[in-house]
Amino acid sequence: MDKHELPPTSHELVPRKSTEAYPGHGEAGSYLHGRRDEFEHGGFVEDWRILCRQKDILAWITFLGALAGVLLTIWQSPVYRARTALEIQNINEDFLNIKQVNPVSEGDSSTVLTEIATQVRLLQSESLIKRVLTKLRDRFAEDPKVKTSRFSLWRKAVLPELKLSDESGAVQAAAESLKARASGLTRVVEASYDSTDPRFAAAFLNTLVQELMESNMEARMKSSEYTSQWLSRQLEDMRIKLEHSEDALQSYARSTGLIFTSEKTNISEEKLRQLQGELSKTQADRITAQSRWQGTTTSPPDALPDVLNDSSLRSLQEKLTELRRQKAELITIYTEKHNKVKQVEAQIASLEAALQKERTAIVDRIRNDYETALRREKLLSAEYRNQSRLVTDQDEKSIQYGILKREVDSNRGIYEAMLQRVKEANIASAVRATNVRIIDAAEPPKRPYKPSLPVNAAVGLLSGLCIGVAFLVTRGRADRTLRAPGEAQLWLNVPELQVIPTAVEESGRCLDTERCDKTTTLLPSRQQRDPGLPKRTSEHADSLSVELVTWYRKASLIAESYRSLLTSILFSGSNGLPERTSKQADSLSVELVTWYRKASLIAESYRSLLTSILFSGSNGDCPRVLVLTSAGPKEGKTTVATNLGIALAETKRKVLIIDGDLRKPRMHELFDLPNGHGLSSLLRDPQRAVAKLSRIVQETKIPGLFVLTSGPLTKNAADLLHSADLSGLVAKIKLEFDFVIIDTPPMLQMADARVLGRMADAIILVTRAGQTTRDAAEAATWRFTEDNTRVLGTVLNGWDPKETSYYGYRYPFCRYHY
Repeated sequence: MDKHELPPTSHELVPRKSTEAYPGHGEAGSYLHGRRDEFEHGGFVEDWRILCRQKDILAWITFLGALAGVLLTIWQSPVYRARTALEIQNINEDFLNIKQVNPVSEGDSSTVLTEIATQVRLLQSESLIKRVLTKLRDRFAEDPKVKTSRFSLWRKAVLPELKLSDESGAVQAAAESLKARASGLTRVVEASYDSTDPRFAAAFLNTLVQELMESNMEARMKSSEYTSQWLSRQLEDMRIKLEHSEDALQSYARSTGLIFTSEKTNISEEKLRQLQGELSKTQADRITAQSRWQGTTTSPPDALPDVLNDSSLRSLQEKLTELRRQKAELITIYTEKHNKVKQVEAQIASLEAALQKERTAIVDRIRNDYETALRREKLLSAEYRNQSRLVTDQDEKSIQYGILKREVDSNRGIYEAMLQRVKEANIASAVRATNVRIIDAAEPPKRPYKPSLPVNAAVGLLSGLCIGVAFLVTRGRADRTLRAPGEAQLWLNVPELQVIPTAVEESGRCLDTERCDKTTTLLPSRQQRDPGLPKRTSEHADSLSVELVTWYRKASLIAESYRSLLTSILFSGSNGLPERTSKQADSLSVELVTWYRKASLIAESYRSLLTSILFSGSNGDCPRVLVLTSAGPKEGKTTVATNLGIALAETKRKVLIIDGDLRKPRMHELFDLPNGHGLSSLLRDPQRAVAKLSRIVQETKIPGLFVLTSGPLTKNAADLLHSADLSGLVAKIKLEFDFVIIDTPPMLQMADARVLGRMADAIILVTRAGQTTRDAAEAATWRFTEDNTRVLGTVLNGWDPKETSYYGYRYPFCRYHY
């Protein structure tokens, strides 16, 4: 490619139309706000993106759920279910028309349902189950619930082996396996029993029904035999008991002189409740005061909340701080014996004494509050005890009287009821032996009904899927980092200039030291083959991998991303493109793929990026002085700065990279340059800064690329950057170089980027996918907006294409899938 056919320089670019309304006005702004609401409030589409991004994890969770269902099925023993059906009949229906006194006569529907429910409960009673197990003990010695299964050795290791002779365990196991229920509105009761032995299941149900019938018959026979005798004895005993209770009630009333009315008011109890409430409040106040007083003994006075929140103390402390500052300034000019210094020291001593006096007064006030609260608590406690004794003395008499009165009423009611039942029982007729009839006897089942492998596997699969979806969606909604292309534009309302993918070689080795293992380096053989490249020392070999990838991997896709970023900046104030000649038509250089292959997919991507830049500015000027910063540390701003500088230098422009990070500089390490003099040296000597500039700026081994290192480290970096001569220095640099790139520290932690941004043409905010949060990026953008500093756009760095799928694209040396 001919040197004279490169893209035009900044002063040759064609101005574009103002597009101030791009981020948030018109149809585009409405669309962005709609997309932002979708991200912020969630929704099906966003949840679907989260699940698609982590579909592998979801698949594994679902698979583990299904596997758990399968393992559970294999672990369980086959269980057989035997069934039987019974009819619960009415007894002595309408005999002599005395239904009310016949215990088994037909009543209303609720009585019938109650009788059926009673028989169902009797079937499941432990006493009946115990009788059944006693009869089956000789035929079945081992509890079928733990019989040998396909994994008998494993089950015996974790489950105790129950025998029917172990009465409590056998009864409990049988009760858990027995089920009985009424069948709809009929008198039919269906019973089932689960067991690993089909013969035992059938035998248990048949024996259970027989025992139920015998139990009902025995109960009714005994009831008929002893009813009259029992009622007569109980009736006489109840009569005597009623007389004694009435005599006791009258005697107690006469001895205590109690007279009760239907209504009464107890002022003593109301007063007791009021005292209880006041005592609780006083105790809480005392605890609070005691906590404050104990704090004065365990903490220094300066750390007490009362001291910290006292406005007068804060005022005195501020004055003391100001006097100490004045003293420090005077010490630099005068000696300690100077009158001004002594005068300030006297004022400081006076203020310190006043502070100590105020602190002592606050501590005394806290102690007085505690002692006052303690005395009030003691007084209220004594009053509460006195009132409580008074109320107790008054209530004891009325309580005893009420007990005796309730006993009399209870005895009288029981006596009258028993007298009525004795009269009714004398005319009650005989009843049938039993009201239970067997409809279907139990038969040994031929096939087990559980466990079911398809059902358990399906339940496990669905459970795993639901758990996975809930877990991933919850975790995804809680993630507030910028991950995908376009998110920064939605949240920040500034253009997204370019997306830089994670540098991964075709072999799978990651080159991005910010995201990957620090031991990963670029191929050293390239440096050995070309000695003109920047030399990497063994000390910094690991940290030079991705920062110089545009030079070391000119044909890689990540290098093309930086060149695309360069194109975005170059055409931010122009709508013209370089013309291609017939000689260039057959070139396969990826650097100008937009020119040589206009119909290619990547060319269309660059045109889309170009369109975004064309509509992002306000006055059509191409920014020449760029400040690169980020919201937080380790987000790749130095990587973007170096690669952008290399890409600019490859276009035959004179480019200067300024290491504006005066606290943790790295440019001299990346380009293997000395750092004895640099930006800090110029700012310390502003009168001769312009003269020194040509000597301090260092040329790299990359043609057209120069570096102004940070210089010696300094503790007052912020003071140097606030120098009034900084703008003149930037103006001088702008005259000598086509483009100036300033690498700055994270702007949310230091103010360097904001200061340098006022001197530059525009700011480029670098974000890292999966690390930079929306809140941090918004805060950074908002601060630049408040400073009236132009934010040209954002660069999404370290994006993993596998997390978001748009379209596929592969290129040598790197994998890059949209």
